[in-house]
Amino acid sequence: MCDTPALVRIGEKSANLVARMLDAGAAGIIFPHVRTADEARELVSWCRYKPLGIRGSGLAREALRHQGNEYQRRQQASADVVCIMIVEDLEGSRNLAEIIAVEGVTSIAIGPGDLAMEIGADRWDDPRVTQKLGEMAAIVRNHKNVGLLRLCLEKSEIPDLVASGANMIILNHDAHLIKIMYKDMFGDMANAVQSHLVHTAATEAPIGNSLG
Repeated sequence: MCDTPALVRIGEKSANLVARMLDAGAAGIIFPHVRTADEARELVSWCRYKPLGIRGSGLAREALRHQGNEYQRRQQASADVVCIMIVEDLEGSRNLAEIIAVEGVTSIAIGPGDLAMEIGADRWDDPRVTQKLGEMAAIVRNHKNVGLLRLCLEKSEIPDLVASGANMIILNHDAHLIKIMYKDMFGDMANAVQSHLVHTAATEAPIGNSLG
């Protein structure tokens, strides 16, 4: 075992799925498309043991991280669990302050993709999108005990994201990272081949010159 915490973004909101991920050792859950405070409150309850939530007790690997009897371990796990709400549409942005105020919400992630589509923008850097994201970041920034998670597509974006208040940054989507990796790899291969051809052409003497 290592000490690196794992956060799991679930594809569907399911209490059973959340319990399975936490029982497997996840330190927290990232919930997509959170739109209201009531929804956030229910999602938090899935991550906490009774009486704070609805999570059932059972033998699980995560219990090994805490000391004390079963009750003490479960209550510590409820206090430590990370619950990140992704707010990525206009309804969620309107209810953002109320979502943040829900006890147990540890961080807010603001997502540009779906928000851009709802606004009618074809690019994430559309001024309407960046303005809305800036407004949302300012709301989160005013709550000192709640983290702000931002998505970064390019390294050059990092200073602005940090300035917006982000203290967690996701570097790209997997698909985009793989695309960049292969693009760089094939580019390096092409450069290596071209460099070899140029070097070979420069060092091999023409046949006419070699015959004297």
